[in-house]
Amino acid sequence: MRARTQEIEQVNAMLEKSFEQVKENFLLSIQVFSGLLELREGGLAGYSRQVADLARRTARRMGLGPRVEEDVHSAGLLHEIGKIGFPDAL
Repeated sequence: MRARTQEIEQVNAMLEKSFEQVKENFLLSIQVFSGLLELREGGLAGYSRQVADLARRTARRMGLGPRVEEDVHSAGLLHEIGKIGFPDAL
């Protein structure tokens, strides 16, 4: 019984580590897309980060919890993602 419990604990630890790596990669991808959008916009450098930070602070003041704070921050970084498919001339 103890051996099985230890095995399950080891697998659980590996899964938690894998989840954290996937989460870090996801957040990095969001930052990359946000950076690409800002490169295209030129004069709006930092705008998505400002929106994301404001969204996070608003969620914090509303007491929505750390998970929602992180989600709205990510949404703020990507709020103009639809523009990535538009021609630069627009």
